[in-house]
Formats: sequence, C-alpha cells, structure tokens
Amino acid sequence: MGRQSFMVSDFYCIKCGSKGMPLARKKGKQKEGGHMKKLYCLKCRCDVNHVEIKPFGEYDYEDFKRDFEEGKFLEIGLPTDTNILDL
Repeated sequence: MGRQSFMVSDFYCIKCGSKGMPLARKKGKQKEGGHMKKLYCLKCRCDVNHVEIKPFGEYDYEDFKRDFEEGKFLEIGLPTDTNILDL
C-alpha cells in the first residue's frame, strides 16, 4: 500500500472569528475553500460552523475576514443548542 498524502486546513469560527483547530484531510478527500464544518469553538464554548481555509486556494483568510466583518455569516444563523459544558 502506498503512502497517503495529507493537506492541513485551518478553520475559523463564524461566530467569533477566532482560529480553530487545524484538520488534516487526505488529498483525495479535499473540500473546497470556504466549506463549512461544525466544530467545537474553544472561545465560544459551543459547536459552531467553521469556515475552511486552505493554504493554497481561492478562498483565503483575507476573504474570510472581509466576509466576517461584513456580517455575511449572520445570515447563516448561529447555533441555538446548549453549551456542551452544561450537559
């Protein structure tokens, strides 16, 4: 079996704008830049959609920053579920 190649993407919270934990994906399982993934935000302390930013892609951190400041992600809606620490 051949060696697998991975690419690491950064994720940014759409609620607070902070950088979340990076995620490694196999080359064959890549998602497009700007892809949304629900992850736990350490700053917000709840599950929130995060935007995927690739090191080399069309959608970069500057695009995310501009969209975040313009309030584009407010249209998507934020989670209404309870804080995981309250369970």
